[in-house]
Amino acid sequence: MDLLEEIDKKAIAWIIKEKEGLNKKEKNDLEVWLKNKTHKKSYDENKKLLFDCKSLDDKFIDELCSEFNEKHEKINIFQKSKYLVASIVALVFLSFFFLQENNRVLFSKEFISKNEKILNIALEDNSLIDLDVKSKLKVEYYKDKRVVEFQEGKALFFVSKDKTRPFIIKMRNAEIEVLGTKFEVINLDEKVTVKVLSGVVKVSHISDLKKKKDLIQLKKEESFSLDNKGNILDFSRADLTQIASWKNDFIYLENNSLKDATSFFQRYVNKKVEFDSYEISQLKISGKFSTKHFDDFLDSIKLLYSLKIEEKEEVLKISKK
Repeated sequence: MDLLEEIDKKAIAWIIKEKEGLNKKEKNDLEVWLKNKTHKKSYDENKKLLFDCKSLDDKFIDELCSEFNEKHEKINIFQKSKYLVASIVALVFLSFFFLQENNRVLFSKEFISKNEKILNIALEDNSLIDLDVKSKLKVEYYKDKRVVEFQEGKALFFVSKDKTRPFIIKMRNAEIEVLGTKFEVINLDEKVTVKVLSGVVKVSHISDLKKKKDLIQLKKEESFSLDNKGNILDFSRADLTQIASWKNDFIYLENNSLKDATSFFQRYVNKKVEFDSYEISQLKISGKFSTKHFDDFLDSIKLLYSLKIEEKEEVLKISKK
């Protein structure tokens, strides 16, 4: 290894060490080392190379090889190959280092709500999350992205804009990506629903083989639902007043079956509901109901359809009179 290669190696070592953090003595040693003009030149060139590696791809490598060959026609083939291999090895090494830096978790926290909502969860970038009851998610921030693993439940996201770090919400078979906006995500019963209050969000399906397929970009007042297989269940206009209505303890029903309506309520009351027949479970209901007054909902369906409701050991059985 010649002197210049030795200096390059030392420069790369200093750059990596600097990224990890230098103590006072190391800072002084680096300052002394950089007083040498050759050292400084190698340090500056390799540091620039580190940031150029963000966009390293095949085209970049081809351009590197072409530029090298144009400038070093008089060097024998063995020397050129040796230098080129060393350059590419350095690029790959620095790219790996940069990738490791981007994959380092800077912030991580898990939020689990049981029988109480968790509102106004403030994240380090001033983004906010409201979490409905019986919901669970984990937030992780990296240098180049913000990621939420949303296991289940309902959540309202208010994402602060950061063009350098997209905000990504991952579920079992769906992914949502935004830069800054406000929207609700419902991840329940093997179905994902997204309702946008402001901004734009991109919704993708993730197959069981982890293949990603972009489906749609949603804008303000748009609602979109898909199942775990990627089938589109609904795409419609969203009523802004009804988005995340659970924050204010309300449920809006729009021609829902009694089976679906009671399943919505079961998130907020510890009672199981059984229907005497399939026909009864498919009766429809619309209206605004309080999650805190399940009895009012039961009274409404009793009057509407002349139903009988019997309770035994926290189980409600609904049948015709």
